Amino acid sequence: MIRSLGEAWQRPQGRRACLAALASGCCSAFLFYCVSVTRSLVLTGATWLSLFSCFSLLSSIISMTASHKASAKFSFGLARAPVLAVFAATMLALLSSFFILKEAAERLLEGEHHMHPHPLFISGAVAAGIALMLAAYAPDAQPFQHVLTVATSSSLQEHAADLSHAVCYVVPGLSRLLLPRINAMSLLAGITAVCCVATHFFVEEFLMIDSVVALILSLSVFLTMLPLTWYTGEILLQTSPPHILNQLDRCISEASTCDGVLELKSAHFWQLDFASMVGTVDVRVRRDADEQLVLSYVTEKLSSVVSILTVQVMKDATTAWSGVMHNYVVPGIQAPAPVAYNYNGMYHEVNHHDSQPISSIIKHMWDEEKEHLDTMERLCAKHSVPPTVFAPIFSVAAFALGAGTAMLGKEGAMACTVAVEELIGRHYNDQIKELIEDDPAAHKDLLKTLTRLRDEELEHHDTGIENDGLKAPMYDAMKWVIQTGCKGAIWVSEKV
Repeated sequence: MIRSLGEAWQRPQGRRACLAALASGCCSAFLFYCVSVTRSLVLTGATWLSLFSCFSLLSSIISMTASHKASAKFSFGLARAPVLAVFAATMLALLSSFFILKEAAERLLEGEHHMHPHPLFISGAVAAGIALMLAAYAPDAQPFQHVLTVATSSSLQEHAADLSHAVCYVVPGLSRLLLPRINAMSLLAGITAVCCVATHFFVEEFLMIDSVVALILSLSVFLTMLPLTWYTGEILLQTSPPHILNQLDRCISEASTCDGVLELKSAHFWQLDFASMVGTVDVRVRRDADEQLVLSYVTEKLSSVVSILTVQVMKDATTAWSGVMHNYVVPGIQAPAPVAYNYNGMYHEVNHHDSQPISSIIKHMWDEEKEHLDTMERLCAKHSVPPTVFAPIFSVAAFALGAGTAMLGKEGAMACTVAVEELIGRHYNDQIKELIEDDPAAHKDLLKTLTRLRDEELEHHDTGIENDGLKAPMYDAMKWVIQTGCKGAIWVSEKV
């Protein structure tokens, strides 16, 4: 601490802060003397406020000498020390207000009032006012002044602003002094002075005046310090200021437009101290993208808001196709297994009844679906796309669906075929369209494979229609139930 004071003394601004802290300490010492003589609660509250002023000035000294160099213990050095110092000072004031509130309530309940007029009430009001005004105006552009400016207005300031508007309407010349809002420390100094003076003049007429005024002062301190504590506490909790969030969203959107950037993910931004933001972001790029170009572009877009930025560029192993495959659930990855087991269930049921004439047709479609399943499993392994964890459940459900509809006869089995293959064909078309929009040349082989699989699925659809699938009892209701279940399976597979 001595070294910090020495370093701060070498600077004009630091010398000013040191002298202000010394003067505030002298005011605190005088107020301690006043309390020892008068035993007044309102002067006790004023003493705590002078101590708060002294500590807030010390936070300015700390901010001038705190090192931002990284160390083995702290990644950003002592950059957050000024924030912690202001937070500790405001918490001291908040806790002191609770203590004064408790003592005042006890005196009111017990009826212990032995106060008498004393000149130290006036002197104490002056000392507390000086300490608070030094904290508010002595050092310029320091942490505590920043918090007073940026933090939301307290309810006292809002009510004072309403009164100020009324006064300035009558006396416009006071607008420069009273508007847009009065400094919180100036307002608190005025309230403290009024409380001390009121106690001095009315203590003989109203024995409870000291306790009542102490309650008012404690409430004023609490309302004033709460927004300051809240603001610094949010910084210590590594959050982003609300007014910065829109800027961050805009910068991220602009950065994602860089050529080769697929997505920006795992973004985390938070306020380091009163003047700087820290953030990390992962950028997933195409395999053929220029990493240095992407890095410089993303850094340029975000550096206007985030001063300390860490960007991790990750090559996409599948040239942007992996993102498509992760969303390609039915019929691309997990769905062929349920479809294959769907025909397995049908074949098992119709083969169990030799009179069924469609056994050979279902066997043919089942063989093709098994080939589809094998193809998609090889594609998944090639592109590192994991299957859904619900694949075994979907397979059992598909087998039960196929067997259940086959029990209804030829029309029931074919109605199930039409409903399922219609949805699968539609999904294949969506995936093919997405690949064409991305890069048809790069996805040439994949497009060829998916087109073949889609055509075979649509052939199954036509086979179902040719074999009276549309004539099944309650076909529309059956189709809706089957397709709704398939869509639900698609959604679950995309998420898990």
